[in-house]
Amino acid sequence: MSKTKAAKAATIETLTNALRSAKGVAFVNFVGLTVKDATALRRRCRAAGIKYLVAKKTLLELAFKKEGIDSVNPRELSGGIAAVFGSEDEISAAKTINDFGVDHQGLKFVGGLMPESSGWRFLTAAEVDALAKLPGRQALVAELVGTMLSPVRGLVGALAGNTRSLVQVLRAIQESRA
Repeated sequence: MSKTKAAKAATIETLTNALRSAKGVAFVNFVGLTVKDATALRRRCRAAGIKYLVAKKTLLELAFKKEGIDSVNPRELSGGIAAVFGSEDEISAAKTINDFGVDHQGLKFVGGLMPESSGWRFLTAAEVDALAKLPGRQALVAELVGTMLSPVRGLVGALAGNTRSLVQVLRAIQESRA
């Protein structure tokens, strides 16, 4: 049964609002998923604060036009497409889908969108997959801070070693005089 014009307009508005608040979008082909798996994926996305929306490609195309996104034509994406919108960071949507896809081989990336200063940039399935395998933002920040602190720790260790050696020499001199 086809949707009414009002239902289609509501879907386009939902997609447009999701695009406005998204920091990253992943497109997945969900054709190989069972209904039970699709429900589990929706629950996982909801728990992670990610929007998982399934809409016809024509409605996606209209929402993209409304937002001025011309880097991708949804009709060119293969299979049944779900758009996954991450508003926390650029890769949260892709990471959630990748984590779920480990146990569910029917779920495959077909592309994605990432915001740039000039608008949205289309990412291939391989690029989205590579982004999904990156560590999270907090892990990257922790790694950066650890890298920045490494020379400081080395300097402190070297200075402490010299001080320790001086104390040991002075103690040996004191013991030899006693």
